[in-house]
Amino acid sequence: MKAGILQKTREEFEESKKKMENILINGLLQYVKDGINPKYDNEKHMICYNIIYDFTDAGYGEDLLNFHNEKIGEATNGCYERIKDLSGLDFIDSFIDCTNKLNNLIFFMSRIFFYISDNYLKGTDDENNVRKYKEDNVSEFSMYIYKNLFFDKLQDKIYDSLNENLIREERNGNKEYRTKIKTIMKTIQSMDFHKPKISKISETIINWEEKGETNMMDYENRWFNKFKEETKKYIKTKAEKDIKNKSAPEYVKCELKYLSEEDERLDSYVYGGYHQEIKDINYEYLIKDNAQTLFDMDTGINNMFKNKKKDELSELYQLFSIYPDSLRLIQERFKAYIKERYLALKNDIELSKDPKKYETSILELKKEMEVIVATCFGNNNDFQEIAKKEFSILMG
Repeated sequence: MKAGILQKTREEFEESKKKMENILINGLLQYVKDGINPKYDNEKHMICYNIIYDFTDAGYGEDLLNFHNEKIGEATNGCYERIKDLSGLDFIDSFIDCTNKLNNLIFFMSRIFFYISDNYLKGTDDENNVRKYKEDNVSEFSMYIYKNLFFDKLQDKIYDSLNENLIREERNGNKEYRTKIKTIMKTIQSMDFHKPKISKISETIINWEEKGETNMMDYENRWFNKFKEETKKYIKTKAEKDIKNKSAPEYVKCELKYLSEEDERLDSYVYGGYHQEIKDINYEYLIKDNAQTLFDMDTGINNMFKNKKKDELSELYQLFSIYPDSLRLIQERFKAYIKERYLALKNDIELSKDPKKYETSILELKKEMEVIVATCFGNNNDFQEIAKKEFSILMG
């Protein structure tokens, strides 16, 4: 104990700790355990605050901080023990519930122990009294305890449950899970802090074991690696099922809808730097791997051209234009279609007997291709150039 302005005995300190426990702190810990809100009022708050004020000035700042950390650790360990063996949605719901209660506990405890933060945990340079570190506060210790004794221990289960029980179901249409997903993602992102600077505090209360992750990006990277693998499994299965059971137009409509919803998901709860990797996975399985099968179906692109199904061609273009490199697959079929239609006119014996009618038919064909480019292919410049070039070559 350091000498302070006020003189307080160890016996008085222990009695005052018990008083704080009995009038308020035990009630806060019970709330975390069973959800019953404690009777937290200003009078109880001020009694505890004044005890902390007096004993901090009397030199018991370190002891009070250790007392604070013990209580936060007790509640945090209790939560861990209650949910560690749960699984699936039961685990997810309990994790969210415990996190919310612990956050409330941390908030109220930071108010009670505010004087320590403001007057004890100030890192300063001994020579010139210039602040050496950012000011530590009791909330930082509380959050580090939560991270160390709760989140880190459950981390793999959190990520697996998030991907397998929430995101997978949300992809299957259960959008009510999105709020839970966003809540957990915010928790992951809130891990953006380091171990508090300990210039005056002994390390006897908490095992400050680092888990390798030091900030939010480390946690998000670890989650994303699992999310990416889950995405591969989900999309691969979906693509194989859809291409087997749907016609070409149905497949195109289905994947357009899915990709639109996937963009919403990514914008809603995935860090922007990860978006392209997920889009690349979608492209590989939904378009690249299935393009040939899709085109070769009886209802595929040749049928769309032959029967002038412009709406279907337009939707096919929309799907492939999401990944512009894949448009060359449609361009190749478009070239072949122009050539096929041109040669059909050129080899028409009846048309060859009437040059004027033949010329009119060629002009009508060119016009028809221009309309297809405009209405089905978004008036894309590359498609315009393909049509011009093909007619130029064919008409030599």
